[in-house]
Amino acid sequence: MSSRAKQKAEARAARQAAEESQEKARRRKRRITQLAVIGGFAVVVAIAAIAISQSGSEEAPSGSSELAAEGQKIAAVFGGIPQEGMTIGKSNAKVKVTEFVDMQCPHCAEFARDALPEVVDQYVRTGKIRMELQTMTFMGPDSERAALMVAAAAEQNLAWNYADLFFAAQGQPGSGYATDEFLTDIGDATPGFDTQLALQQRNTPEALDSLNATTDLAAELGVDSTPSFVVTVGDGKPEVVQLSATTAAAFAEAIEPFLD
Repeated sequence: MSSRAKQKAEARAARQAAEESQEKARRRKRRITQLAVIGGFAVVVAIAAIAISQSGSEEAPSGSSELAAEGQKIAAVFGGIPQEGMTIGKSNAKVKVTEFVDMQCPHCAEFARDALPEVVDQYVRTGKIRMELQTMTFMGPDSERAALMVAAAAEQNLAWNYADLFFAAQGQPGSGYATDEFLTDIGDATPGFDTQLALQQRNTPEALDSLNATTDLAAELGVDSTPSFVVTVGDGKPEVVQLSATTAAAFAEAIEPFLD
């Protein structure tokens, strides 16, 4: 190959590599949690304060009495609905909706606060769907610590209650707020929850395996953002659906076609 031809080939290869890199960057920027990877370093765009303080949102409960009141409120949302492990709803519901969350994700907290009570009332309680929780941990150590407690809560069939209360009290992503004290406060404010047992069970191989299984499932389904929703009808193939917003109306718009 001539020197000039070689130079052209190298230039073309460089352009292709650059285009591939740019496309990967664009895909990452589309993540709902706005996770970006710049210069090889993962950078979480810390928009939690803005997302949580948007118009119409509620402040996170502070103090044991406010947290306990919120725990009771959440218990009422799920009251009387079967919970087993990470799943809530009637086992014979034809449609299963799997929600992938990161416990630090402000948009996940937004959905839990603004949409989930209505979703549970209209779709889960009525037996139209059952919902499964899958906890991802790409936003850092606090995500993993919280996810392990949710996995331990699943052993007591209170995963949804614990996760929802955590979202209600969610702190600034990456700030290190998910300490044992914080996780204990969430557990103590969750009705019927054995916090000390959960603190022991969170470090078991089973809890760690549940996190690894979620990572593998997300990779298999192509889920790389939170919250993400995967719908399975009967024994059919799981299908990832996109919500236009973290609202009950947006959830209904995405899910209704599967209920026909």
